[in-house]
Amino acid sequence: NTSVDYVVIPPQELLRRLRGIHRGRQNIWQVYLWVTKTDRCWETRDLSKSEKLLIADDEFSNPNRDFSKYLNAWGPVERLNKA
Repeated sequence: NTSVDYVVIPPQELLRRLRGIHRGRQNIWQVYLWVTKTDRCWETRDLSKSEKLLIADDEFSNPNRDFSKYLNAWGPVERLNKA
């Protein structure tokens, strides 16, 4: 299925996670986010085919790659609009 989803994450948290996933500092980050049918969001760049299949089956576990908490999480934007 095709849908439009957003990941709303504080920039410092995003940087921390990307450095952990991709080992270090880079000038350009290539990020591949997948959203599953059960609304889980994963960063999949450099994962093996078997790991990607685990994601599709909702059996993958890696807290650093799990962006589900930030999927369509509009709370921070709503708070900015109220200020």
